[in-house]
Amino acid sequence: MSVVSAPALAFDCPVGRGAEIYDGTRGAKLYAEPRDGASVVTKIDPVAAVAVLETKKDCRLPKGWLRADHKDKSGYVKETDLRPRVRFGMPE
Repeated sequence: MSVVSAPALAFDCPVGRGAEIYDGTRGAKLYAEPRDGASVVTKIDPVAAVAVLETKKDCRLPKGWLRADHKDKSGYVKETDLRPRVRFGMPE
């Protein structure tokens, strides 16, 4: 599988949207999954490319989740579902 980091394809996630870790109020519940309506990509094809999208600074995803494109689908993937493990800023 090929993993590509694509900062030019930044995903726009404004503050207050469901992809944030919190539901918008101070001291609010911590969510374990992204909640902005985008699908969760499962069943990663080991021979197909995964383009990991850089999220904007104000889009705080729950720990261990990434925004990605895979086989004509765009959504969230668990970092643990990707092999080899994604390390931003490191050459392949």
